[in-house]
Amino acid sequence: MRPVRIYLLAGILTVPGYFRPLERALRARYQEAGQAVSIEEFFPYGKYGAGLIKQLSEVQHDLRLSPDRAAASIGGKRLVQAVLKEESASKLVFIGHSAGGVAASHAAGELWLHHQIKVERLILIGSPKVRMLPEISERALYLVQRKKWRKDWFSYIGRWGELEAGGGESQSKAAKYWRWRYNPYKYAPAERQDVMTIGRHADYFRDYPPYRGKNGTNLEMVMNEVWQHLNK
Repeated sequence: MRPVRIYLLAGILTVPGYFRPLERALRARYQEAGQAVSIEEFFPYGKYGAGLIKQLSEVQHDLRLSPDRAAASIGGKRLVQAVLKEESASKLVFIGHSAGGVAASHAAGELWLHHQIKVERLILIGSPKVRMLPEISERALYLVQRKKWRKDWFSYIGRWGELEAGGGESQSKAAKYWRWRYNPYKYAPAERQDVMTIGRHADYFRDYPPYRGKNGTNLEMVMNEVWQHLNK
């Protein structure tokens, strides 16, 4: 059984150690399953002190990229370089929170297109919408907080959709015509799931009161969805 290599990708204004509760939970699950795992916390847009304006400008740049331009991604390129340095035979898993999901998506596309390296699972948690290649989206999970009628506000940033041509016949069936339509899910992750966590955007991995509901703590709810996806 091949070992698993997991990168936990942070968004902007994130301090080292943010993923520690998720990392502990992942290690426990893999240990129980008898599978070797290595986990690294990675900051594709820099750590907390990198500067908000610089981080925001880089994320905004990357969000505008089409799926076939993943090589131009600033955050994605940093992650690709880190992966290529390792030359590992492990199964790759990217888990991105917030803007970390943008870099994770682009890095997965770049590794596949230009290095023939497959990211086995891509998990985006509370991330902006980012367009991804079909080869990547089929292995991707998009997990987002829902509170009654609204979702995590980060999920309203970016887009999965694009205009596409649709064909048909005129009413007389004598001639063909073309029309444009907007497909909002053209480049969306194949699996999209809401999670009823408590708190705000930064609280997905809290594992203590008051972040406990009837279905468990935020971390337990998120981890259940993540683990299910990792074992498909």
